[in-house]
Amino acid sequence: MTRALWFVLGLALTAAVAVPLPADGAVRLTTYAGAVAELHVDAQAYEGQRGTILAGLRGRCLPGYRVAELTAEFSQGDVVTPVMQEQPFPCDGLWHRQRVTSLEAFEPGPATLTVRASVVPLGGGAAQPVSTTAAIYVRPAAKIELPATVELRPHAVVKVTLRARCDAPWVLQDFSITARQGEFPSIASDSRDLDLTCDGVLHPITLWLKSSPVPFHAGWLRLDGSITLLDPEQFDPVTQATSTRVVRVG
Repeated sequence: MTRALWFVLGLALTAAVAVPLPADGAVRLTTYAGAVAELHVDAQAYEGQRGTILAGLRGRCLPGYRVAELTAEFSQGDVVTPVMQEQPFPCDGLWHRQRVTSLEAFEPGPATLTVRASVVPLGGGAAQPVSTTAAIYVRPAAKIELPATVELRPHAVVKVTLRARCDAPWVLQDFSITARQGEFPSIASDSRDLDLTCDGVLHPITLWLKSSPVPFHAGWLRLDGSITLLDPEQFDPVTQATSTRVVRVG
């Protein structure tokens, strides 16, 4: 099954639509044969501010009609958002893309988006209902991938190689990695504050940690990572991603 899920519901109709003028200036007509209206929900959604969902929607409808109403509804488990009124798209036979944002906070992971439209003829007549319900995956706005093992180097230095990312348009407020080994009172620990470009790409990061006065040693070590993101305009909190893993020191 492909990740691009198409859901089409409508009434078949054929109409003549003028296309843009070609280079030679000749006027040509093309026959658009399709449903009165079509809706498509992107399978990939994104984590928005304070846990909201940012999803992509495309829609089109035949000339001679108008979208009287367009609504969206998110759900995840037992959590269902109120029905939201969205901006109708023009009926010109072309696909129009727009973003849909949930009103409620959700967790990253699988969710469902239902979109409904009511399309009516310009000259009057019965409304044509069109709807689609699609499974979406909400990608977390930030992610830390910690390794299964770390390397013990000379002078009790631990080399850690990890990967991390944060999505645009958010900005980084804080990114830190902490290592801890042993129990009180013989605890070895060290931490680093790191930088990260929020471009949606997993970046490889290598850091060297050294504990004093209790040194790191072979065995097991706990790694904790944290990323905090802010809105780029008002600098309000967006989300915080954390990751913890007990790794082997070898």
